[in-house]
Amino acid sequence: MTRDLSSLNTVAWIKEREEEAAAEQLAAAQRQLDDELTRLEMLQSYAEDYRHSVAGPSRPLRQLRDSQRFHLELHDTLLLQQTAVAAARQRVEAARAEWISARVARGAIGKLIARRVDERNRERLRIEQRSSDDQTLRRSMRSSADELH
Repeated sequence: MTRDLSSLNTVAWIKEREEEAAAEQLAAAQRQLDDELTRLEMLQSYAEDYRHSVAGPSRPLRQLRDSQRFHLELHDTLLLQQTAVAAARQRVEAARAEWISARVARGAIGKLIARRVDERNRERLRIEQRSSDDQTLRRSMRSSADELH
């Protein structure tokens, strides 16, 4: 039983490391999402500022074409960044699922260890009780035998 508990403690240690690694992965994914969201907000702010700066008195045709081309490129960049944000969100959700799974596995091992420790303690108490009962019975038998002699 002790060897069994030792093995379970080793498994618990491994599961704890796995949970810690999953938590670190989740934190890294969350930081990446935060970075992607910051970039998106900056691009959106820049696009808004650009729209306001372009609006105004008429401009030469070449400048309008250049502005429109730049606006389209900025729009494409915003779409790419929105895609990057969506992908980062998916990575966060996947990392969160891995972390939850690792946490549940570690908890299950912890419960199993607690159950085994309880079983071992109950068995030890049963053995002690049996030993105590045997000693009491022997004393009682000796007393009875002494009284007969």
